[in-house]
Amino acid sequence: MSSYDYVFLAEVPDEYTCPICSNPMKEPVQTKCGHRFCRLCLEKSMERMQECPIDRGDLDADTPTDIFPDKASERKILDFEVKCPNEIDGCQWTGELRNVEAHEASCDFVKVKCGNVNCSAIVLRWDLQHHKSELCPRRTVSCIYCGAVYVWCLEEEHFDTCQNFPCCCPQRCGVRDVPRSEMETHLELECGHTEVDCKYRHIGCQVKIQRNGLHQHLQANVEVHLNLACERLQMLENETMIGQKELEGLVTTHSQLRELDAAMNDVLQRMNNIERSMKTVTSKLQSKPSNELTLFEARITGNERKGELRDEMMENYRRKQNNLQSEIEAIRQRIHELPTKGSASTDRRLQAGALSKSTLPLPTSVTPWALPLPRPAGVPQNQRRISGVDQLAEMTDDDRFASTTSETQGSSRELPNNRHVGNKFVWKFTQFNDCLQKAKDGSNTYYYSEPFLTGPYGYKMRVELHPNGLSDGLNTHLSIFVRLMKSEYDGILPWPFDKKVTIALIDQQPCPKLRRNIQMCSFPRSSGHLSPCYSRPVEERAQNVAFGFCKFVTQERLKTGRYLVNDTLFFCVEVEALKPLF
Repeated sequence: MSSYDYVFLAEVPDEYTCPICSNPMKEPVQTKCGHRFCRLCLEKSMERMQECPIDRGDLDADTPTDIFPDKASERKILDFEVKCPNEIDGCQWTGELRNVEAHEASCDFVKVKCGNVNCSAIVLRWDLQHHKSELCPRRTVSCIYCGAVYVWCLEEEHFDTCQNFPCCCPQRCGVRDVPRSEMETHLELECGHTEVDCKYRHIGCQVKIQRNGLHQHLQANVEVHLNLACERLQMLENETMIGQKELEGLVTTHSQLRELDAAMNDVLQRMNNIERSMKTVTSKLQSKPSNELTLFEARITGNERKGELRDEMMENYRRKQNNLQSEIEAIRQRIHELPTKGSASTDRRLQAGALSKSTLPLPTSVTPWALPLPRPAGVPQNQRRISGVDQLAEMTDDDRFASTTSETQGSSRELPNNRHVGNKFVWKFTQFNDCLQKAKDGSNTYYYSEPFLTGPYGYKMRVELHPNGLSDGLNTHLSIFVRLMKSEYDGILPWPFDKKVTIALIDQQPCPKLRRNIQMCSFPRSSGHLSPCYSRPVEERAQNVAFGFCKFVTQERLKTGRYLVNDTLFFCVEVEALKPLF
């Protein structure tokens, strides 16, 4: 400002008032003609005309004698008392003009800007601290639940993510004030509205129920759970009986293996004797005439051929011994995996352990399609085979080839059917992803397996697979069903069908102990016999309505583990064994 704009307590005389701005002069100057002005007012006036604004006399701004400061007038003006410029906001201060600026520097009624980030509020200096700590929406505060610092206006957003903020159970079980970080634990272990598996799921109960109703479910289904437990026990007893029979065969195989080992040692001894004899003959030939030497060379050549045939025979024995040992180890492994069932089971495990210590180290796996290895009938028979080596040496190459071909063809007929054994049927389902895409497109929504029998004279069935699901499993699950079909044995079978059917998706983990097969069981006895699924197929229709599971396994779960390997799934359908019919 070019002049003072304060409120003076007393009226300022005209001699100290600027004739240009009519206010008390600020930094007064005097011209050579004796007139007084504010310094800035006079400078602005002379920018237009170099003359005195009062008498129009010539003035030169660069000449010190034309315009010079009027210190006497300035001191007099500064002696006048004025009010604080912030009087309108409540300041009651008054004092000399020369002290106004010093007062304004500390006046509590000066308007200042809030110092918080992104806050543009203007407040009086005396109210600044209160505003910043209590009123400012951009002030920082500490969370009362977790202690974190946040901006007050973002408090709601912080509470939405605060791990210690008290929340109500999302399942409306009535529990309140649960810290957000503990809500997952509450839902998993405490919430009464959480769906949980029946505690007897491991024996086949597939019910899911709210935790509050679990106790009632257990009380109301004691008989069902007892039936499941009995069926499970019966299954384990059957496996134990099979293991016992295999163990008996294992003991016999072990004794035969020892006999075979003794026969092999005898062959080795005979070969060593032949080798020593050949060395003796060779040393004698060095002193024989040439014609006798030729005769002996021919005999040696024949003996060498016999030795080669013996080597081949020994190699065959070794290979058969290795296969036999592999079968022994596989049987022993199955016995170890059987659950403990009384002292009889414990004795069998002890026998298997003792047997494993007395035999040679065995392979850890057996190829399921390996040819059955013929068991030796005893040492005499092996000795007869060894004694026949000389006759084999006299055979021609064509004769040996014909003999080998005949044995191979005879063995190939003994290859087992690795898809259907007893009351179990294994279905290898290939090109799954292509079939799934066709099911989603609607071009082919389901696939059938080949029909199979549940035993030598059992029920005839086949498996039906919906890769993209069916009914409430559509687009999310893989659905699988079983259909009863008309067969030639229906006349001697009990009807309606009442056998437990177990469907399993096999985990293709290389290690059987790490496998987590997915299986579900169907119990016709608990479903009632009025369903057409279990009735005897009639002449008009060759197969019944299917029964099974719309939500057998989710399509997402197929991508986990090793259920789908090389675009192939393996399903195993096991039907409860029939009781003797006659």
